[in-house]
Amino acid sequence: MYEEYKGYLNKKVKELNQKVDNLNRKEEKDVIKAGNSEKFDVPTAERSAKRRKDETLEACSEIHGATGHDQGPALDGMWCTLINGSSPDRVSGYVSQSVKVRKKVLPTVVKKEVKKFEASTENLLRSIKVLYSGGLLS
Repeated sequence: MYEEYKGYLNKKVKELNQKVDNLNRKEEKDVIKAGNSEKFDVPTAERSAKRRKDETLEACSEIHGATGHDQGPALDGMWCTLINGSSPDRVSGYVSQSVKVRKKVLPTVVKKEVKKFEASTENLLRSIKVLYSGGLLS
């Protein structure tokens, strides 16, 4: 029983220390770097920024039920929060300033959407319309 109580107290101490850290951290707000939305523009050290990212992911993991091996639920929760809680202009700003999104994500999405459109009935009808209404065969 003593070990259980000791574990409980240690957990409470850790929670209180976390709350104190969070209160202290409210003085320095996280802001996205001007030219790169993948990094924080904070006056603190790089290690502190990494710790903040890790703590954010850990908190989201607890809320959304992620595990150490599968962070998918936490990332899904953050994504839904970002998309539903942000204006299109803000999301656009993040996307346009992220090298990772511009170079790796968007080309993949656009390529899939183009292939899907090329095979669609809508594209076939549009092509036939162009072909016969003052287009190539007139």
